Amino acid sequence: MPPPRDENSLEGMLLGVVLHLTWRMRGQRASNLSTPVIGVLNRLREGPLPMRVIAETLGLSRPSTTTIVDRMEDMGLVRRERGPTDGREIIVRLTESGESASTDAHQEALDLAAAVLGNLTAEEAAVVRQAMFVLDDALRRPPAVDEDEKPTKVRKIND
Repeated sequence: MPPPRDENSLEGMLLGVVLHLTWRMRGQRASNLSTPVIGVLNRLREGPLPMRVIAETLGLSRPSTTTIVDRMEDMGLVRRERGPTDGREIIVRLTESGESASTDAHQEALDLAAAVLGNLTAEEAAVVRQAMFVLDDALRRPPAVDEDEKPTKVRKIND
């Protein structure tokens, strides 16, 4: 059995940083859009998606996703369409207002990230950059079941 985790463990530190950044983003947000709405806007920046894909990629239940998309539709940010091959499938697409809100929310997040990273030295920024690649790789892999299954290769970026 693994030892209990606390705020000084790697897991605790990661959670603390993620929560701090999330709270800061919420506090400095110019729009009145909720975090789940911004999450859907962000996913739809790449193009229209089926409702089930939005739910899966954001880790939301389908009923919760439906509620969020209903609200977004009422706000004029998205519209629903029937799937081209399966009429039961619902595709969600950004409207012009949704594209504008998505661009604004994305820019706000980038501005906050730039402000936070602007406090780092060049050496610290390089360490954080490498850590981001490592975390991104880890997030794309299925969770390891035990210590023996943890991968040992890490992508290294040179620049």
